[in-house]
Amino acid sequence: MEKVCYTEYAFRIIVGNTYRDPQQEKSFLQDLLSHGIRGVIIVSPLLEQKHFEESIKRGLIAVSYDQIPPPGSSPLFDYVSIDHFEATRIAVNHLVDNGHKRLAYVTTSGKSSSRQKKIEGFLSSTNKPNFSGALEVIEGKAGIGYGDDEMPRLGYEVAIEIAARRTPPTGIVTLNDMLAAGLISGLMAHGVRVPEDISVVGIDDLLLSQYISPKLTSVRYPITEMAKTMVDRIVHRLGNPVEKPREFKFQAQLVKRGSVANLGNGTVRAVDSMEDNRKLSLAGNE
Repeated sequence: MEKVCYTEYAFRIIVGNTYRDPQQEKSFLQDLLSHGIRGVIIVSPLLEQKHFEESIKRGLIAVSYDQIPPPGSSPLFDYVSIDHFEATRIAVNHLVDNGHKRLAYVTTSGKSSSRQKKIEGFLSSTNKPNFSGALEVIEGKAGIGYGDDEMPRLGYEVAIEIAARRTPPTGIVTLNDMLAAGLISGLMAHGVRVPEDISVVGIDDLLLSQYISPKLTSVRYPITEMAKTMVDRIVHRLGNPVEKPREFKFQAQLVKRGSVANLGNGTVRAVDSMEDNRKLSLAGNE
């Protein structure tokens, strides 16, 4: 465990990684409780494990990030999540509205609940009245199965396969921005122009999205607001332990930059956000 910083509430923050191993999670929770720690933010796809229920019964106050409560259940802790289904729909709709008819969703293998919701959103978006094209889900294989450091390599490898196709997709939505960055790099390294030949939309709107070339159109997640909600809920429920847990779901929004081309009227034109460029210019002059 590593001491990171103090929050505005003057609580000490401890960060630990159990690498999605149920036994490590169980041991880590036991260690936290033995050290008197009672508030935990959980980032894990393993919430069905009994050790979470046991820890709650021993007095742990928990908030789950990026999960939703099982249908019909009585939540044991707060849930703070994003509407992944709608986030992918936003990305696909942007491509469809700009004339794209051959669409792909690029992801990594392995089905967490958030990844599955993104795929479902991708597939459902093509019910739009003005869409009559083809779509596919492309799954690359990550080495370990988690970690953003793997995503650029994965995107680059998928790009090689896509660049070799006779008829590649014209529009691609990626699992996240790190994967999109690797994909764009791989496409351009193999003679495919972005967005003139293939448009790309990322998801989560990382800071780097503004500085790669072309600047990445992405679906922004309100991470700061979500993080504040999680901390506020932990602190509030530590002082009010009898209060019932709640669910908080946040919505995403599209940020247009330069990685999507408009295919309407037989021409190719990059769709960009002048407001976004203006903000970047002002930031650079501060």
